[in-house]
Amino acid sequence: MLRAALTGMLARRPILVLLAVALVFATLGYGVKPVINRWRASQAAWQFAAEPQTRPRYRLRMSIFANLHSKPSVVMLGDSITQLAEWPELLGPQVANRGIGGDTSRALLGRLDASVPESARTVVIMIGLNDLKGKDWTAQASAANVAAILKRLKGRRVILQSVLFTADDAVNRKIVALNQAYARLCDDGSCEWLDLNPQVIPTGRLEPADSSDGRHVMGAVYARWAARLAPVLARDASANP
Repeated sequence: MLRAALTGMLARRPILVLLAVALVFATLGYGVKPVINRWRASQAAWQFAAEPQTRPRYRLRMSIFANLHSKPSVVMLGDSITQLAEWPELLGPQVANRGIGGDTSRALLGRLDASVPESARTVVIMIGLNDLKGKDWTAQASAANVAAILKRLKGRRVILQSVLFTADDAVNRKIVALNQAYARLCDDGSCEWLDLNPQVIPTGRLEPADSSDGRHVMGAVYARWAARLAPVLARDASANP
């Protein structure tokens, strides 16, 4: 209980709690600097696991997928932007939500078989926003992972969606480069490219009214997203975009 209380206090007033703890340790003769360094290390480990699939909530989500016995014809793959939507209500009961918060293109490749049931003839993908956090990120590296995903999904209809813009212009410049690399992957017919941003985020950046944190989107955005995607799903795969 004490640990939970301290965690709650850290979330609300991290600086005050840190100063109080440092003062206690300094009084006891431990010094302030080691305390600060340990706190920073623990925060970094908590927020930035090297691989998302090692996180408890990721494993929990995967365990849910493993125990589902429905036979959807459409599967939505992606990170938390995908996971947080009520896709069966937005698009119909034939659509299954297989999004996992924190997912990356590399992690999605690793969980593909466990996330796409045999019944799914159409797979809709949005992935890559979390890739941008990587220190050595390149659009080419993310595109290579998605190319491998497309190869594994050969024989199914794959709709590759653009990554949605955020409220951060610097991040959005990376997203433009990423989406350009993704669009080229569909040139050979292995996927259908669907650029959502012109209709879903028409101003070119995520507005405050449309987001809770500058990255995750509100209900109105999901409604616009579904309105853009629904006719594409309904269209025959052989038809022109």
